[in-house]
Amino acid sequence: MSSKTLIALLSCAILFLGLALYLVPSTLPSVAPVRGATRTISLAASYVTYPYWNGSSPGPTITVTEGDTVNIMLSSDGSQHQLLVDFDGDGASTSGCTTADKCSSLFMSSTSISFTANTVGTFHYYCTLHPTSMVGQFVVQSAGTDFGITSNPSAVSILQGSNANSTITVSSINNFAGSITLSASSSPPGPMTTFSTNPVVVSSGSTATSKLTISILQSTSLGSYSITVTGTNGSVSGTHTTNISVSVASPSSPNFTMNLSPTSLTVAQDSSGTSSITLTSLQQFLRHDNPERYGFSVRTSGFFQSLIRYSDLRRLCLLNPHCINGRLNLRLLFDTYTRLSRKLLS
Repeated sequence: MSSKTLIALLSCAILFLGLALYLVPSTLPSVAPVRGATRTISLAASYVTYPYWNGSSPGPTITVTEGDTVNIMLSSDGSQHQLLVDFDGDGASTSGCTTADKCSSLFMSSTSISFTANTVGTFHYYCTLHPTSMVGQFVVQSAGTDFGITSNPSAVSILQGSNANSTITVSSINNFAGSITLSASSSPPGPMTTFSTNPVVVSSGSTATSKLTISILQSTSLGSYSITVTGTNGSVSGTHTTNISVSVASPSSPNFTMNLSPTSLTVAQDSSGTSSITLTSLQQFLRHDNPERYGFSVRTSGFFQSLIRYSDLRRLCLLNPHCINGRLNLRLLFDTYTRLSRKLLS
């Protein structure tokens, strides 16, 4: 083979290689990068009236998109709190703060927390100091065509031999449309579950719901359970879940709690001071009773003479048959006098 022929063959090979490098990338599908936005969210923590996020329990559902930079601005009414976003599924335990979970510092006035939402799914956020009532859902939606699933309420208390409902909502993300098959499992086993609609059909840009009924037999053991609801669709990758916390209580031991804030009050002579009382119904307390039957009394000790005035207790309006975890906020006003001859008025 002559040198001219060899040079010609090499030139052709280089030309074909260049054409291949130019044409092949344009014929292969590209993977779109996740482009996140910046989301700023405000959460106000309170405890003086009741442990709340933004004035409600559970707190508001926070929804972001995969890849978003999340800035959460935190404020408090003067009581101490700590925010934890539970990405590892172990609840309000702070052991995950150095790994998967996102945690703020302890705060009594204001602070902030910033992170990138990289894990798609439905999670919970807590105040680590008041995790039972200061809890809400944190939803990270997929950046592609997908669906999301949430539950409301995400925590229920059920008496043995009774049941409760939670609404399961399936949402279209980025114009997803399709049929979602729902399933539920309990850990540990015990509660039984049924769906009012299964599967649910979601239209593009809309939502669909199914009522989940959680039934507790008389023989079900008392304690805490976790219901995992799973939504599955064959045309999109993976499945999505949401969790419901279930507390099983005995019908023979309904109860309520009473919190006083502040617990210590200094009142000068000829002046007054105020303390707030929060009554919280537990385990469906008063669900089957007449709320007008209940009241409470206030008693002072020693020679302290005072006039104690409080709200009308004849109707505990928030502890009614339609409110399982009802709350009633009261205010006690202590008026002190210099003359010990004043009698305590009730």
